Amino acid sequence: MPSEVEKLESSLSVLFEIDQTLCGTYGTKIFTTECNTPMKKLLRDVMALWYRYELLSQLERKNGAYNGILGIRSFFEAWLKKEMVGYEQSEFDRIKQNTAVFLENSEKLHVSTRLMVFNLLGNVWGLLGGVEYSQEKLLNYAEEIKTRMELPYVSFAEILLNLYVLHTLGGGIDKVANLDYYDLLKAIRHWSSKEEFYELLFKSWNVYWENDYFSKLDGDDKELLEQNPNLLYNLPVRLDLGDSFVDFLDFKTNESSLTSLFNPAPIFMFGGSGSGKSTLLTAFCYEAEKPLNQSVELGARRIALGRELLAHYQNNVSNWHKGEMPPTSGYQDYTFWEDLDIKSFRITDYGGSDTQPDQWDSQLQELFKNARALLFFLDPSDYTDVYALRKKSQIFNSFLDSWINSNPSVRHLPIAVILTKCDQSLAGALNELQSTTVIPKDFKPAAIETMFPHRMTAKNDANLTVPYGRFRDCILNYKKNNENPVLQDIIHLLLDNFEQFFRRVIEVTYNYQIFITSAAAPIDSSDKLLPFGVREPFTWTIRHLERTYITETMGKYDGEKGEIHKKKDKMKDDIKKMYKLHDELEKTESELHEWRTTKKLHKIVVAPLRLKSLEENFTKYDQTLKKMIRHYNPEVETDDRLDKIRAIEDSLKKMDETVLQLHDKRRKLENRKKELKIE
Repeated sequence: MPSEVEKLESSLSVLFEIDQTLCGTYGTKIFTTECNTPMKKLLRDVMALWYRYELLSQLERKNGAYNGILGIRSFFEAWLKKEMVGYEQSEFDRIKQNTAVFLENSEKLHVSTRLMVFNLLGNVWGLLGGVEYSQEKLLNYAEEIKTRMELPYVSFAEILLNLYVLHTLGGGIDKVANLDYYDLLKAIRHWSSKEEFYELLFKSWNVYWENDYFSKLDGDDKELLEQNPNLLYNLPVRLDLGDSFVDFLDFKTNESSLTSLFNPAPIFMFGGSGSGKSTLLTAFCYEAEKPLNQSVELGARRIALGRELLAHYQNNVSNWHKGEMPPTSGYQDYTFWEDLDIKSFRITDYGGSDTQPDQWDSQLQELFKNARALLFFLDPSDYTDVYALRKKSQIFNSFLDSWINSNPSVRHLPIAVILTKCDQSLAGALNELQSTTVIPKDFKPAAIETMFPHRMTAKNDANLTVPYGRFRDCILNYKKNNENPVLQDIIHLLLDNFEQFFRRVIEVTYNYQIFITSAAAPIDSSDKLLPFGVREPFTWTIRHLERTYITETMGKYDGEKGEIHKKKDKMKDDIKKMYKLHDELEKTESELHEWRTTKKLHKIVVAPLRLKSLEENFTKYDQTLKKMIRHYNPEVETDDRLDKIRAIEDSLKKMDETVLQLHDKRRKLENRKKELKIE
């Protein structure tokens, strides 16, 4: 505005008009002494400061003629006198106070208006003090910035004002001597997670951003992906989880009870001794015994525990409540399920160590190789220590490579990293967490592989040109990860020192997650916090396995249904032929008897030739029929041909029943597919 006013021939008149308007001479009341609400007082202060230091000062620097006209300073001088600015408090303190009031009192102001008001205050702050002053003042808060401690609004206002000056006048906030820019960025993410105003303020400086990894793919994005199916985020998975309905029926026939489960999907847990695997399982059982609540994800059902898992819970629940869980020795398989008509799951727990899978016994190796989901456990001694994390990253990476070598064609298996014992690492902050996952639940992993330019607000960040950079960016800028400083530090440490493993994970799967858990037992029956997040790693894992299972199984069912219909059509045709052969045998047998017992002279003469022909036909019909019956191998004790054909006919009816059962099972899968919103 100063440059606009300067161009006018009547610039002095314009200033006079502004002055009189602000003074209230022309009837404006918002800046008079009658305006005593906090927000009106704030706006009056902002206008006074802006008027004197933004408008007049810039004009005076360019043209000394403005210095000699005192009439146009009446509003500012009246404000100084009334408010005792420069006497009871400095103008710096006044600006800090105004900014603090402004930050605390945001009612009735749109965020864009708040940004404008803050910029006005920041401009005056810069004009009064300059870049060097702001650098010096900012260093006074170096420790507070590093620790992200809660500050009074006046102190926080001073930090923001100094950052604004460094951004606008100093060439960027990354150039403050003796202030770690990495620490400053963490503080900015923390502040931005607290309130939209701070987020938009730093975004307007291109310091903080939140690239779009979450919104629905449509329009040009969808069209591009359809034209390039190799980029699709829902690439077909190959986990070989699908079941045969015929095998399932055979299993049901041979297993009259639930002493064993049909082909449960295998899950494997990795983690050192004491990392919390068995404790998490126990806490999971505790949660499974509770009724479902609204916080559980859509599509979840009550979880049933297999007998081994139920025994594990009953044997350990007392020790769990005492905090005295014994270490696991050897290994144990446990089963659980939500609906046996859909799928059951088997999870393997073993006495953790860092030995490689090729050093395990053959049975444990086989369980590991056949796993279709991998859970990696880190306890606080791992995820709060740089060297421990780097070591674990190498160990877990070698575990994953070993599994991949055993399953070279399998991709997109669920892989989870589980941070255990967070009640120890986060202490009292655990109840403040808004999410049990580090990666947003609605995150589309294909955004790691393919990021559309218009979805990126940080277009010049070189780190975003590689998948791990995008993976890291998504997690670091996810607001829920920045609300708590301790969790924020843990996540930064994890991303900085677990990179080797994470890079490998995003190469082999689109189904990955990081969980925050605490398997500590509840203090008492009213404790709604502990255990924390113990259900989610298991439900997330089985949900991904279930989706794949449904897709693969329905494909198998469709194939088997087609085969059954082919067999039915062939069997129907064969049964017709068998009845016809049976009729021919009956007829031939009757003729043989007639020719063998005839007393008619003219027949007796030709009987040998006729009998030979009939016997040959009988043998041919009999052998053909026996061969067809042997093919179907009817389970009847009698040697009667007709009984055998009828038994085969009964098996055809059973095939019809099988098709109906297959339809029923497939309908259940279809319903579950809709519940899980599988496309």
